[in-house]
Amino acid sequence: MAGPGNQQAMQSMQGWRVLLDSKETLGSLMRRYVDNVNSEDPSAFASYLEQLVSQRNELVHHFFSLPIGKIETDAELELAIEHIRGLLKFASPFAKALREIVVQFAAAIEQVDDISEPSDTSIH
Repeated sequence: MAGPGNQQAMQSMQGWRVLLDSKETLGSLMRRYVDNVNSEDPSAFASYLEQLVSQRNELVHHFFSLPIGKIETDAELELAIEHIRGLLKFASPFAKALREIVVQFAAAIEQVDDISEPSDTSIH
């Protein structure tokens, strides 16, 4: 029989499954992220992430329908490259912070693995 902790875990996993299957995955994940991060200015942080998602969606889903995406000359190509560089510069602080979170998470997992692995304590 599943205990209350297992039931909560299953409900949480089902909630994430619905979220991951939805069409609003990135935006929904970012809203959840904002709700779980301490920030000096939560409103500014939320606004930054909203802009980040909007810029990502524009780049991924609409770039070639934008005036900047109609690339027919070398000059237009350079403008498009500069536009994308600007988006990258805007996203860079978040990418760096997220990378640090992943590094810390991986280190924590390694520590758990080190603790849970049985050591050879047999006497030779």
